[in-house]
Amino acid sequence: MKNLWTYIENKNWKVNVKNSVVLATVGAAAALAGFTAWLLIRPLMFSEPIWAFCFAGYPLISSCYGSILYLFRHEFQNGSPLQNA
Repeated sequence: MKNLWTYIENKNWKVNVKNSVVLATVGAAAALAGFTAWLLIRPLMFSEPIWAFCFAGYPLISSCYGSILYLFRHEFQNGSPLQNA
């Protein structure tokens, strides 16, 4: 998370764009992890495709809450801090 945060912080984007990129990236990674877990468990149980939405959806929702809490504690700045220095 810290590497992603530093990479996005160094971009010359507005704060709203940076926040959106973090939420989308972390959400997509969590959904992909949940979907992968479903693919591993699928041969044993939960073989119906509707379970893929459950395994991918719940991590997506929780990652959004986690990302928002992280955003409250570590705010982005407009533009690139490298250019402002």
